[in-house]
Amino acid sequence: MQRLFALDALRGLAAILVMVSHIKQEANADWYTGMAGLCVDFFLMLSGYVMARSYEHRLQTDMSAGTFLAKRFVRLWPVAALGVMLAVALVVIQGNFTLETAGMTAAALLFLPWIGGSWLFPLNSPRWSLFAELAINWFHAAALARRTTRQLLVVIAICAVPVVVSGAAIGDWPHAGHDGQFITGMTRLIVAYLIGVVLFRWLKDRRVIAMSLSGLCMVFAAAVYLGGLVHPPLFGPLFLFLLCPVLVAGGAGVVVPAKAWNWCTAAGALSYPLYAIHAPLAAMALYAGVPPWAVLAFALAMCAAIVALLAVRAPLVAGDKRVCASVA
Repeated sequence: MQRLFALDALRGLAAILVMVSHIKQEANADWYTGMAGLCVDFFLMLSGYVMARSYEHRLQTDMSAGTFLAKRFVRLWPVAALGVMLAVALVVIQGNFTLETAGMTAAALLFLPWIGGSWLFPLNSPRWSLFAELAINWFHAAALARRTTRQLLVVIAICAVPVVVSGAAIGDWPHAGHDGQFITGMTRLIVAYLIGVVLFRWLKDRRVIAMSLSGLCMVFAAAVYLGGLVHPPLFGPLFLFLLCPVLVAGGAGVVVPAKAWNWCTAAGALSYPLYAIHAPLAAMALYAGVPPWAVLAFALAMCAAIVALLAVRAPLVAGDKRVCASVA
């Protein structure tokens, strides 16, 4: 199946924006990082698009929901487990490992939330979205793959109501990692994922929006950073229902020059490992006394070096000039 190179590049950019935001949070720095949580909406919408593209036909014919979920678990678990164990190592170094930490570790290694505090995903906070992706993958395979597009649109419309109402009530974009926002936060990501599924069913990689690779990346970054200047309950729905579908649909149809194929593929390859392990690594560096600006500078330099190394070593991708892979 042809790769969607522009969406690979966008995945890498989104992972870097999330990393910058988390380093800021870990360091309690006063940097402006916009509304970086919108990258998760993008990840889930792209996941819906890619899962529909790669698996929906099989889910409608010869693949069971259990088999599909097992494939996704095997795909996501090794790197996610590494992120958890890095976080546990920091807890041990700090001398804070307890019996509760052991329980948290077991839950984290199974992609499960930890019921016992206001934050449901301790030990590497980005894993909340990995739990969400696996849960929604199963929901798609078990209940939605054989539903018509019209039925999916009805589900999206029904789910959109509590998301928008909850956002207005709490004054923020609902987050499934918080105890009081778990249901509406998960509903928000279900909406994003299903929009991705519908986009693929409608478009099937056709170029319906003329965008360049550089323009696509600039629009995405601008949406994330300018979103921080608007009230989240207002900008969140705008991004979810308008801007993000434009980015996914536009990225699926972008014609990428051959000289950029390896760079895009490398950025996509970096995105999941970067997303899954950056938080504990940054926390370790900050605990060691490295200044926040140095942690950020080193992290960005390492990202650039890894992408460059992957791009140089990767064989030139043969085939069509357009492109993609899974969110994770």
